[in-house]
Amino acid sequence: MTKKIVSILLILCTAAAIVMLVINHNRTAAMKNFLTDYYSVSDSNAYQEFAKLSAEDIPSYLHDRYSDRMTESAIETAAADRRILAPEQTADEYSCTLVCNDVSLGRKSGYYSYTASVSVTFADGHTETLSLGGQIAEVKDGGAWKVDSFRPTESIVTAVSDLANSN
Repeated sequence: MTKKIVSILLILCTAAAIVMLVINHNRTAAMKNFLTDYYSVSDSNAYQEFAKLSAEDIPSYLHDRYSDRMTESAIETAAADRRILAPEQTADEYSCTLVCNDVSLGRKSGYYSYTASVSVTFADGHTETLSLGGQIAEVKDGGAWKVDSFRPTESIVTAVSDLANSN
């Protein structure tokens, strides 16, 4: 009888651990997917399209692009501070493309810190890799994990400017 109870408890603990791993993977996957998209710009003219938008159209542009990965609150904040457009602005200003190769996350109290490895390829074909960091948090929204706050702590504009000026 005792062996049965121990076996059942062991099975329940294992099942609970697997469920927690799946939940954590979904949480981190949502943040990694967002950051990979954010730091990847294949069209150096993308910012020019955005620049044509009126101030009233910016929130709907960001909603169309990010609503599956960001909460409405995060989109509104992004529209207000326009930091979310820094990669596109950088690609436009320095005629380069950006590719996010990897994202690592570190759990903190109430948020995650992140480091993104980003390859920058200039028009002349020269490529450099940057390591950019920041903070990101997620919540469950509409049944899916979404980014609820996002704050780069390192400016991609400054980092690429430094690379461009060192070449």
